[in-house]
Amino acid sequence: MYVWSDLDMLDYRLQSNSRKSLRVMGYDIDEDKIKRLSNSESNQGNKNLFITNDRAKIGDADFVIISVPTPVTRSEEPDLCYVESAAEAISQNLKQDSIAIIESTVYPGVTEEIVKPILEKSGLRCGKDFKVAYSPERINPGDDVHALQRITKIVSGMDAETAQPFSNE
Repeated sequence: MYVWSDLDMLDYRLQSNSRKSLRVMGYDIDEDKIKRLSNSESNQGNKNLFITNDRAKIGDADFVIISVPTPVTRSEEPDLCYVESAAEAISQNLKQDSIAIIESTVYPGVTEEIVKPILEKSGLRCGKDFKVAYSPERINPGDDVHALQRITKIVSGMDAETAQPFSNE
């Protein structure tokens, strides 16, 4: 099972595409958003999509995707508070042998230097008990020429074994 943290509409399009063949759980802290998406016409009768605000459900996922906003501060520095908060929520529920994938737009080093240590607060060790990967978000809202089905998705794992489940080869 995959789990997404933060269900903004951009991520929701990805979930809608992947859910055709995978069990997908969306996690968000916004109860109104969860109700709206759960009751939307496109989700009625969909047995592969589960939307929740229950952090404990993150522990059911084999793959956890962090896809949260990364705004910039007044001094034009990346504000990683949402990435850090999502990693904290995941660390409290991280499952052995899972893969955490950072999809938020972040600068090089964030996965290893910021997210990994937060996830290790779980007591699990990266590389031994869980793995990390990075896959930058590649969707440009409103761009029909470069729609989701037409873009190449880049995935980088901490090792070849980590990247393999996401590779077309």
